[in-house]
Amino acid sequence: MREAITPGLDEAGTQFLDYIGFEVDANPRPMPSSPPAAGAFQTEATGVLDSWAFGETTIADAVERVFAVGEEQLTG
Repeated sequence: MREAITPGLDEAGTQFLDYIGFEVDANPRPMPSSPPAAGAFQTEATGVLDSWAFGETTIADAVERVFAVGEEQLTG
């Protein structure tokens, strides 16, 4: 398929296609696992940032809460 569409591509398209070919031919790299409680932090942080975005809290309070959540997750 790559050989069939390459002649009609500009330089950027050709470079992109070359990169895709490289990725297809490369050995798969394992994804690193997420640290424990990473999902809990993300969920809580998203909620705090949503509260700020909707004017329910100040930026200072949102930052304080995000850091507090991070500390809670790191220290258990």
